[in-house]
Amino acid sequence: MLAGAQDLLLLAAGYLLASVPAYALAGFRKDGPGTGAALKYYVVGALLGVVMLTGITVLLAAGRSTSYPVLRGALPEAPAGLVAVGTVALLAEILFKAGGVPGHFWVPDTVQGSPSPVAAFLTTLPKIGALAAFYRFAAEPLSGTTTPWPDLVAVLSVASMTLGNLAAFFQQDVKRLLAHSTVSQVGYILMPVAVAGRTDIDQKALLYYLAGYAVTNLGAFAVVCALPEARTIEDYRGVARQHPALAVYATPAAVTDRVRGVSRIKLEMVGAIQRR
Repeated sequence: MLAGAQDLLLLAAGYLLASVPAYALAGFRKDGPGTGAALKYYVVGALLGVVMLTGITVLLAAGRSTSYPVLRGALPEAPAGLVAVGTVALLAEILFKAGGVPGHFWVPDTVQGSPSPVAAFLTTLPKIGALAAFYRFAAEPLSGTTTPWPDLVAVLSVASMTLGNLAAFFQQDVKRLLAHSTVSQVGYILMPVAVAGRTDIDQKALLYYLAGYAVTNLGAFAVVCALPEARTIEDYRGVARQHPALAVYATPAAVTDRVRGVSRIKLEMVGAIQRR
């Protein structure tokens, strides 16, 4: 619903439908870390959900409609200030759902405190839906406006890449490492979003990257799920001898991520798996 929304109200409904079950899943284990993960996820999500609804209200005032086709013709003639405020509020919600800067604060703690299958879900499907939704919004209602939203998206893209990779560099806990890695991935995915509607290959680039990200991220978490006792990178030492199939799978997944630009820390994880 998020990715296919053609109306701001439908976008809000998709956000709520994607968020409420995710809050419950984050605390599914009902232990201390799980409860903390769910609470942090819920508090940040509730706050930015209100910000999103405020942005939708502002865009409704500016364009006299919530439908994308109508907004595409109305927003270029609307006051630039209203369009800018509404766009920034909507982008804040999207970046929360995607786990990008500055809405990324929930990601490390929630991923670490959640069961590994839940963490894999939270860092994959909602991210894909949110970024596809903002691409559609940018390519249609915002395409004719003079608001410098591409500059803002580009800055947030660089911030997500930089912060995510630097934070991952110092992690020893594998789930926190992967969590910060997903933050950096948002930066790379935002690159085609920043040029939405202005090139012939922006949509293809976005879809290609999202598909590659989904496969490799789920693959990395599949290895974590298969080794529930291994919590740090050092715990993966010698796993190649005990579970050679996991090493065979993890290596191409991490190398593919490296080609796409992910933090090199995943390669350290693979190296630990393959050391004798």
